[in-house]
Amino acid sequence: TKEHPPTSIDDDSATSLKLEYTYSAKWHKTETSYKDRAKYIANTGFFPETLEIHWLSVINSMVLVFLLIGFVVIILSRILKHDLNRMSDEDDDGSP
Repeated sequence: TKEHPPTSIDDDSATSLKLEYTYSAKWHKTETSYKDRAKYIANTGFFPETLEIHWLSVINSMVLVFLLIGFVVIILSRILKHDLNRMSDEDDDGSP
């Protein structure tokens, strides 16, 4: 690849520009064996050392679950109340 110093582009130009994006990579041989790579990655700080609990998400999920359970209980109680009232009205009429 060729290295060039940074270049500024004027935004005032109405012409379209064609830019070619490139990248380069350099590979370095390591002494780490294939079996020990996972240990190496775990020890480099890529993963957090302690488990971070997102308390806001946990509380938000619990509130949502309680609200949904409450809605289901309200709906079922209204349905059961309606059915029980209808059954008691049938019993008062003398229907078997």
